[in-house]
Amino acid sequence: MKTEHEDRLNRLLDANGEESRAEAARKWKESGKMIIGTTDANVPEEVIYAAGMLPWRLTGTRDQDLSLAHSYHADGTDVYSNHLLQSLIMGEFDFLDGVVISCEDDDIRRLWDSWKYIDKTPFVYQMYAPHTNTPPVRNAYGEAATNLKLALEQMSGVTVTDEALTNAIQVYNRWRTLLEHLYTLRKRDRPPLTGTEYLKLVTASFVMPKDEFNSELEALMPYLEEREAPVKATQPRLLVCSDKLDNPEYLEFVESLGSLIAMDDLDTGSRYFWKTTAETGDPISALADRYLTRPPCPHIMDWPQYVQQVKKWVKDYEIAGVVNFPHLFGYIRQIITPYLTEQLNKADIPIMSLIIDYPLANVGQMRTRIEAFLEVLESRKPASQTMKQ
Repeated sequence: MKTEHEDRLNRLLDANGEESRAEAARKWKESGKMIIGTTDANVPEEVIYAAGMLPWRLTGTRDQDLSLAHSYHADGTDVYSNHLLQSLIMGEFDFLDGVVISCEDDDIRRLWDSWKYIDKTPFVYQMYAPHTNTPPVRNAYGEAATNLKLALEQMSGVTVTDEALTNAIQVYNRWRTLLEHLYTLRKRDRPPLTGTEYLKLVTASFVMPKDEFNSELEALMPYLEEREAPVKATQPRLLVCSDKLDNPEYLEFVESLGSLIAMDDLDTGSRYFWKTTAETGDPISALADRYLTRPPCPHIMDWPQYVQQVKKWVKDYEIAGVVNFPHLFGYIRQIITPYLTEQLNKADIPIMSLIIDYPLANVGQMRTRIEAFLEVLESRKPASQTMKQ
């Protein structure tokens, strides 16, 4: 029975692997339904789901060759958007009926320009992304969600009712609740999943219909409640911060050096699903409230609140140190890094920052830096904890 559950879990964890991420999309397409790609956690997937379409969070090629993308984008642009563009040109997204791209930053906006120009996807839509959390901005985001709904209706001929939106919110709330519960189990000395497996699980929900993902996770939950992660070490407990980090190889590498990623501050992890949506009242207003009050990303210019959330997770999950991974040319996180470092240092929370590529690269440099950081954490360990280990 354990082997059966483990096999089922591994199939779920592999759902967003390079060979399998389009499998659910192909099945969805065969049923005659539309698939809409999304770029990030700013896009209210519930609106797409309510229109009877599959929201499919985009993952770019892991290939180092970006020569096709660089025909449109300069070398010094965000690696995430360039890897998506390379995948688009190579035909990896040809099954999409549309794509919704947020205007989170200049490079993502430039991705919309190029996607529109290349003209391989029938519906290419750019959506407003908020940069502060104020009542006017919340109203603006609600208006943007309404405009997305209207655009999808016009494109598909399907009317998106309030009832359909409420049903979608309920499905997504179930998904959020299941993942939040599973994340509480990370507080254990030996959680049910490694940090790598947690990222694989969340990114599996990128590409599966949420109701199907919910059914799989619900069926596995009793097993996960009892499972102990196959980890090399349970100490030190780390928290990883990054944006657009959907490549589990980075987390796997960190854990292979003798650590446990016990929590994440990722928009491909906790910040993607954290916080449910009110199921009463106007559904668009409820969505706007949820998306503006979820744990903030660095592009929301309330950096004290962002740091406060990181500190809370450090305390709640007994984190020994924070690993910050800005992407190459990911300027928003690179800009916030000195502030984040200063504030965590003031709170006596060790942090290291290392710029990473989108595919796993520069392994030798990473090994040297991370091993040195782990040695620092080892030197800070209380004597009682050292004896216990």
